[in-house]
Amino acid sequence: MDYAALSQQIIAYLQPVLAGGGDLALGVAANAIYDLLRRRFTRPAAAGALAEVEENPRSETNWEALRVQLRKALEEDPSFRDELLPLLPKELLAPSVSQQVTVIGNGNAIVQNTGDQAKIEIT
Repeated sequence: MDYAALSQQIIAYLQPVLAGGGDLALGVAANAIYDLLRRRFTRPAAAGALAEVEENPRSETNWEALRVQLRKALEEDPSFRDELLPLLPKELLAPSVSQQVTVIGNGNAIVQNTGDQAKIEIT
């Protein structure tokens, strides 16, 4: 799993809600995630980043510091991941896809595709 990308997506999801601009439905899920962060971010750097976002949620620098701490927690703490991942909207979790192709010969056309409603046309 790409924890750098996931931490960025989580911050992008939380930011509008916690800064006061998100809708109520998003707010419920975002608050559950944020409550988890408040409970689990006990190290000084992580707790400090969270406190700075609470003090000034409009500061991009504060959100960046929180993103770094979130990434570290995702990478280092399996129990945190196990608690966080079920709270995330499925749209944030990229599907794990592995594709492989072996091509021998000339004049081959190779297509690999993944995703919702993805279409390919070979002419």
